[in-house]
Amino acid sequence: MYLRQAALLILFLEAVLTLTVISHLGFFGALLLWAAGAVAGSLILQSRGLSSLSKAQTFYGNGMMPASSIYESLCFVAAGALLILPGFLSDLIALALLIPPIRTLLRRKSGKLFNLKEPPLRDGDIIEGAYVRVEEEQSVIDLKPPQT
Repeated sequence: MYLRQAALLILFLEAVLTLTVISHLGFFGALLLWAAGAVAGSLILQSRGLSSLSKAQTFYGNGMMPASSIYESLCFVAAGALLILPGFLSDLIALALLIPPIRTLLRRKSGKLFNLKEPPLRDGDIIEGAYVRVEEEQSVIDLKPPQT
């Protein structure tokens, strides 16, 4: 029920915003703006999507799962996809996702909503384990060459 109402509200706002942009820029100006948004979205998906995938694989290979890095990647992928979709409301949401302070604010709010906590990063030089200290005898080494 709520999902259907939200979808209708988004479609209505998208139509109103589209008609407003067309009335100010004209049909071909709005069409050019849509095309520019689609090109920008595909470039964002192409550049950020592949780099975020390789970064995630590096983190997973080191045994880490950084939530903030994954969230940043998801924001860029969502922004690229929203820019490709025709419509100016989706473009505005995509542009908001590209602004770092807004991403940080959304990450904090969604972290509280879903109760997400990022584990601390581990240093690669630390090996956890138990040990036993063994006292060694100190031996004296004679550095003089033997006399013949």
